Amino acid sequence: MKNIRSKLLTVAVLSLGIAGLLPAIMIEVPAADLQVRADVIVSGTVTSVSSHWDETRTTIFTDVSIRSEKFEKGMAMTSVILRLPGGEVGDVGLAVEDIPAFRVGEKTTVCLTKGRVAGVYELFGACQGKLAGEPGRSTDAVALYSYSGYHRSTANCNYYINSVLPSDWSTAIQAGDAAWDAAGSRFRFNCLGATTRTGPTYDGYNIVWRNNLGSGGILAQNTYWYNRKTKIVSENDIVFNTYYPWATDGRTGYYDVQNIATHELGHCLVLNDLYRSAQSAQTMYGYAGAGETYKRTLESGDIAGIKVIYGTGFDGVKNHTKIVTTVAK
Repeated sequence: MKNIRSKLLTVAVLSLGIAGLLPAIMIEVPAADLQVRADVIVSGTVTSVSSHWDETRTTIFTDVSIRSEKFEKGMAMTSVILRLPGGEVGDVGLAVEDIPAFRVGEKTTVCLTKGRVAGVYELFGACQGKLAGEPGRSTDAVALYSYSGYHRSTANCNYYINSVLPSDWSTAIQAGDAAWDAAGSRFRFNCLGATTRTGPTYDGYNIVWRNNLGSGGILAQNTYWYNRKTKIVSENDIVFNTYYPWATDGRTGYYDVQNIATHELGHCLVLNDLYRSAQSAQTMYGYAGAGETYKRTLESGDIAGIKVIYGTGFDGVKNHTKIVTTVAK
């Protein structure tokens, strides 16, 4: 099936987007299921959008105020406040994969769940929970990769793997970075070992770890910090969602670590997700299924994308730094 799709997808076209509109590697959840599981479903008009640091200045949130016009579920209120991870404060920006953007004056319908702060709601189902409004997904049916102009200052990414991840996970993650290293560009990943650090947090370290992100369909999430003016990305953190079952051997009913790691590492480049059916053979396609392994290898659009961003170079697989027990300071 993969090879058949690959033959149909032979031309790579550059697709420009906006940072912050990066949908996730997700399980596709029917809208009807989202509506059943959401605490609140409201339609209304966006009246304000404001971003701010948290109290520890390690992450950024964006508050979206929606003047309610219709409640399909939940107790009716004049307005609701939706808090989203990510945003821009001054020249510092945090893009969170799977979180849609909102614009003042936009008409929207959203599925919400009760947030960690009283009276503030969170989006249920990430980008899938935005049922109506301006889309946060690529709609170009021809493009085989999507790039918004954001990139790392050098053609490399040094990262650590959290020490709670077992050794077979570490091996699978590094196999994912090897696929990108062998794509024929100048870009190189380098795993520097194990760490007790977690993410996402603004600390200057690129971290891969796992945590429970809930049942909204997110399999894994990549966040990146960038400078709004220069579009230079300074840090990426990847989190695998422990709510779902994982394996490293492609077994039925489990999500494959290498399959998803290869996709998530593509966001460190910084390639965007794809969602059209004609793009489904690409590693950067934004949906994945249990037992799926085809994203372990790259396709024509993925390879074209990394070469456009970082140029061409030696086509070969490097020797990876072996995972060790030292901890990042």
